[in-house]
Amino acid sequence: MLSSRHRIAGLALLFGLALPIIACGGATDLASEEAPAQVDPAPAAVATPMGGGGKIAWVSGREGAYEVYSAAPDGSEVTRLTEGEPIGKYFPKWSPDGETLLYWTYNAEPATSNEHWLQSDGSTGVFAEGVQPYVSFSPDGQTVALCTVMDNGSLEIVTVPAEGGDGTRLTDDPGKDFMPAWSPDGSTIAFVSDREGEQYIYLMDADGSNQRRLTDNEFPELSPAWSPDGSRIAFFSGTNDATNIFVVAADGSGTMQITNEATGYNEDPTWSPDGTMIAFWSDRGGDHEIWAMLADGSGLVNVSNTPGADENPSWGR
Repeated sequence: MLSSRHRIAGLALLFGLALPIIACGGATDLASEEAPAQVDPAPAAVATPMGGGGKIAWVSGREGAYEVYSAAPDGSEVTRLTEGEPIGKYFPKWSPDGETLLYWTYNAEPATSNEHWLQSDGSTGVFAEGVQPYVSFSPDGQTVALCTVMDNGSLEIVTVPAEGGDGTRLTDDPGKDFMPAWSPDGSTIAFVSDREGEQYIYLMDADGSNQRRLTDNEFPELSPAWSPDGSRIAFFSGTNDATNIFVVAADGSGTMQITNEATGYNEDPTWSPDGTMIAFWSDRGGDHEIWAMLADGSGLVNVSNTPGADENPSWGR
């Protein structure tokens, strides 16, 4: 049984994902990490078409090892949120109230794959050890869905109390189940599974029951993200040569491709709090940057706009 803040047997990276380049170093000394620090703002980005509200967190290698930053939707007010020894930090995820951020760290020597919490006052610590990236808070912020390798080697989705404690296993399938995303009403969790051969998006009730496939597209589908009203799910899909952002209705109908790059990567969509916009990372300009667009794909702007690689956005309140 999974218990957060305790060791989980088995370490493995997700399969088939375009993960950022890992910059590895010594283990992070969490006790010595400092409070959030303001950094010089990025070069001015064009104002986003409708703002979107809230703030965007992402990871950036602009100062060496990947650290977590946040900014206003127009790219202003850039703040570095994490400090520490040079171990990469990836895949941040805001809590519903915007007061807590979870982020994932990976280190090759010694092998560690952990989820950390970061509070708005700058305090931080380890949330769960031996887990995979991509987590999701329940709408009330009391529970976290994540994925981990079980003792038998299977990759499964579990839920863990946000304050720590024993986890509850939701999936039990020979395939790999990962990338959970909680619906805004709390009733449903979207996730990715290769149980039918390819990686597709599935849905299940929040207790793990009623597991069913949502999508049926040509290429692997990854990183599902619910719109704030629960009516749509954004995801990315494609090949080793190109990935793009798509949106599908919550009932599986009306899949729409909203980026159309023939080469390169457009990944990890995240909705603005008001549901009007989607942010994602892309290498379309030759460098990995955070971009934002209206939910129909129009009004595209570069939010991060720095020489360093910027990836894995999470749009919070």
